[in-house]
Amino acid sequence: MMLWGQVHPGGTVRLRFLSAAVTPFGTLRTYRPPVDSLELPADFDADFASLICVAALAFVDPATEAQARDLVAMLTPAVEECERLLPQLASRLSPAALIRARTSIGMAWLAIGRSAQTAELLDKAVDHLKDVLALVSPTEEAELWAATSNVLGNALRLLGEFRQQPALIEAAKNAYVMAQTVFTKDAQPLYWAMVENNRGTALSSLDHVSGDARNCEAAVAAYRAALAIMTRERLPVSWAMTQNNLGIALRGWGEHRFNVDVLREALATHLAALEELTRARLPLHWAKTQTHLAAAYRALGDRSGDAQSLEHAIVAYEQALEVFARDRYAAEWAHVQNGLGMALAALSTRVGRDDAIDQAVTALRRALDVFNREHFPLEWAQTKINLGDALRIMAEHSDATAPSTRRSPPTVRHWR
Repeated sequence: MMLWGQVHPGGTVRLRFLSAAVTPFGTLRTYRPPVDSLELPADFDADFASLICVAALAFVDPATEAQARDLVAMLTPAVEECERLLPQLASRLSPAALIRARTSIGMAWLAIGRSAQTAELLDKAVDHLKDVLALVSPTEEAELWAATSNVLGNALRLLGEFRQQPALIEAAKNAYVMAQTVFTKDAQPLYWAMVENNRGTALSSLDHVSGDARNCEAAVAAYRAALAIMTRERLPVSWAMTQNNLGIALRGWGEHRFNVDVLREALATHLAALEELTRARLPLHWAKTQTHLAAAYRALGDRSGDAQSLEHAIVAYEQALEVFARDRYAAEWAHVQNGLGMALAALSTRVGRDDAIDQAVTALRRALDVFNREHFPLEWAQTKINLGDALRIMAEHSDATAPSTRRSPPTVRHWR
């Protein structure tokens, strides 16, 4: 976490907060342009402690499930205290400073909802940020209005993904477009690129929820436009994370179009990201990128029939597991086990290896040790289907040992 600020001639202190971005929270990365987050009177005192604490914690990306629980435990009472104290502090804040404080509270509810994986808390963040946005003039406080629109877009996208509701993700996309009317490509190119990345992420999410390949193609274009400004020389880590976003979108597009050339481009994109996201410097980003690389290899193996691509996918998943240990990163570990199980099952259908399907069933059952129906309903359902397919393939392999048995070629469902 980086915190810095500036004392303004009008007797105020403006503070900014920026995450160190050492945690690849979620599959797709979104950004928060580092505009002024808080504006406080220069003589601010302990009465503002809760507000500063909330603003800082809202930018934290927890690395583990335990850290996410700790963040929720720390941030929830702090936000509630802020909401109680803010009316008393309002007389010491300018109208714009009060809006910044309210935006920080909305961002905090978003952080709580994201970390707790609770739709009701994400709903609270969305409602709070909509109320704040209604108070901001897009002409008098244009940058603040744009920044709040961007945060609202992030909240709407997460809620839409959680509830699998395309309309919410469409609303997120529109919020990003609103932000770009202020953060224009000519006036503030870097902020524009960050929001353009976020718009691409909304489009990728729409493809995942609705299955419309046009969204995937549009996401690819958005990420490429962002990367034209967010270059490797200028922001190497953000460039690499956006490369990963692009690779995921390319994989989706290649799967939609059954285009192995696009899938190979997805592979090259993730490999380029790994040049910056090294295991020594950013081990969690490195491991997450290995899972993206594995998924691209698996998609290429599925579409091309190339068993070697599936073997590369298995190696990449196994490398990710060297970092994503179950005791610290249970959800990530389970995601990798699910992907590994699918890659092993696909390899079994290609080359008829009984050991591969046995290992696939074991990996998928391990994933279900974490993906229970109560806390991970979507992941539980998807992994259950994958396990059912793997067990069917296993049974067909067993039947094949009987001379009179005839079987049709097995198929495996694949989840991105």
